Amino acid sequence: MLRLIIAGTLLHVYVFWRASSVPFVARRLSRGAVLGVAVALWACLALSLQLGHGATGWPARVLEMVGMTWLAVLFLASLALLLADLVTGFGLLFPRSAPRVRGWALVVAGVLSLVALIQGVRAPVVRDYEVPLPGLPQEADGTVLVALSDLHLGSVLGERWLAARLAQVRALRPHLVVLLGDLLEGHGGPEDGLIADLRSLSAPLGVWAVTGNHESHARREGAPGSLEVAGFRVLHDRWAEVRPGLVLAGVDDLTSRHDDGEGSEPVRTALAGRPPGAAILLSHTPWGAETAAAAGAGLMLSGHTHGGQLWPFGLLESGIYPLLAGRYEVRGMPVIVSRGTGTWGPRMRLWRPGEIVRVTLRFAPPRRPVWEVYALRYATLPGFTASDLVAGADPGRRLNIAMAVWLLKGPGGRTVLVDTGFHREELFRQWRVEGFTSPAEVLAKVGVRAADVSDVILTHLHWDHAGGLDLFPDAHVWVQAAEWAAASEAATRPGGVAAADVAVLRSRERTGRLTIVDGDGREVIPGITLYVGGRHTPGSEYVGVTTRAGTVVVASDAVYLYENLEKGLPIAQTLDAAANLEAQRRMRGIASSPRLIVPGHDPEVFLRFPAPGHGVARID
Repeated sequence: MLRLIIAGTLLHVYVFWRASSVPFVARRLSRGAVLGVAVALWACLALSLQLGHGATGWPARVLEMVGMTWLAVLFLASLALLLADLVTGFGLLFPRSAPRVRGWALVVAGVLSLVALIQGVRAPVVRDYEVPLPGLPQEADGTVLVALSDLHLGSVLGERWLAARLAQVRALRPHLVVLLGDLLEGHGGPEDGLIADLRSLSAPLGVWAVTGNHESHARREGAPGSLEVAGFRVLHDRWAEVRPGLVLAGVDDLTSRHDDGEGSEPVRTALAGRPPGAAILLSHTPWGAETAAAAGAGLMLSGHTHGGQLWPFGLLESGIYPLLAGRYEVRGMPVIVSRGTGTWGPRMRLWRPGEIVRVTLRFAPPRRPVWEVYALRYATLPGFTASDLVAGADPGRRLNIAMAVWLLKGPGGRTVLVDTGFHREELFRQWRVEGFTSPAEVLAKVGVRAADVSDVILTHLHWDHAGGLDLFPDAHVWVQAAEWAAASEAATRPGGVAAADVAVLRSRERTGRLTIVDGDGREVIPGITLYVGGRHTPGSEYVGVTTRAGTVVVASDAVYLYENLEKGLPIAQTLDAAANLEAQRRMRGIASSPRLIVPGHDPEVFLRFPAPGHGVARID
């Protein structure tokens, strides 16, 4: 409280110092009158912080409501005045107009305060989410979970407000209710009426809770736990099976524990040893999501941030809480962060209202395997003509292009190579090649041997993509039917397909290690899908891969450079420019983000994805 009083004092000094220069104020109030108003409002604020915040009953409610509201108005006024001072150089640049600018700044602050008050007193909205939950039994499909967070019940938000919120919850007919912490203000003892109302909250699968930082304040002050007093089942770093196949796990507030030097170990503890099925983690503070996802949680629910509550605090909070408000995805796990049902301090919100979160849980098929995607640069072709890569590019422009293969590391040690590069001696006589490392040897940079490669996907059969297949003699090969048919015929005459590569493929065919893929959008290996398109060759394809960052598209030669994608230009070497642009459009819909589309020959890939480095880029 002392820090708030000090901050409030400084804001009073600044705001009233600047307000006294505004012509409207100066003409109507003497400096003594302005000082008197400032002292009276400061005293009101100090009393509300010292007396109202820890007391109960209507006098405390009125005192804290007035004091907290005034603190918020004071903050917005100081922000607007500071902006006015910066614009006018604190009155030095425009001494005549500066007082009027400050007057308009106070008007803006008043309007913002009014908007914030209206949003603050509005009933919380119901925010709906639908979440496919891995491991959820089919018979539990459609389970409705309602989450309340940061009610901050006390002198400002009392029994009438709580009764209206409980009515909202009952109208949603939830199967399960969870409370995400900061139920009460945590200062002083809770009112009996509030506890009695809270005890009336029920749901078929129970009412479950975790502690927030305000519950931590109460525990440190020796007050009884409000959640336990209300009769809720509290998850203190533990899990509970609320129905067969559905587990709730919860952790005590991570913010308070972070202050005490604890890390994410409570998250692992809470999820450890649980039975098979779906798992939902409840954590007041939206930290530890990576740990929860790694431990197999299918959903994480949090609060604490209030979404910033009063602009621009959200901009400041986002540095501490990157998961600030709304829905996120962390390593494939949805994270929902509530903006809070109530308010802390002033009953004001700028810009968004409070919310009650309703989540409908859906049965989800088992997750597809998650793969790691690596671009491996094995050579450079220097001085390549840009117009041979990008349709319409300046023919005088030259660039050094990257020669790469793409390694996919999957579960169970399965290793898939997309394209194989080249290594035959005659190709070095035809092309100027720099910085060459055999494609078989370059795999060592990610700890893989040629013998470890279980599968090879050939996006097309040009020499620089299929010319290293013989380096991986144990691998099963996947190629499109249209590409195989066209390449078999093309190998009989000079061009991009080498007879030696076709001969290696025929050898694999005879030993049953060649699969001809006949069709588009085929998931040939769980988590790896082949798409026909781009018309670089008759049957060229690109590859969609499920990763922790979402779906990555290995474009190969369907997109040579980022320039093709970013300028909407087809590749120069295509049989059908319109089809190539259509493939680019489709890739944007398949990839989870445009940044996850990987061009076939752009050295920029290794700058945009610099880790782990030295010619290796992990795409995620």
